[in-house]
Amino acid sequence: QKFEKKLRSIIEFNSKINDLNDKLQAQLQEKEGGVSYPENFILSE
Repeated sequence: QKFEKKLRSIIEFNSKINDLNDKLQAQLQEKEGGVSYPENFILSE
């Protein structure tokens, strides 16, 4: 049960990260005319 709760919160967190990624990607594509960000792109808090 505890593990399941932890898993659920990890999944929620993951989907928030994915949303953020999509927004960042879209912003970058606007700025750079369709260029996606580099593979070594690091998201810092």
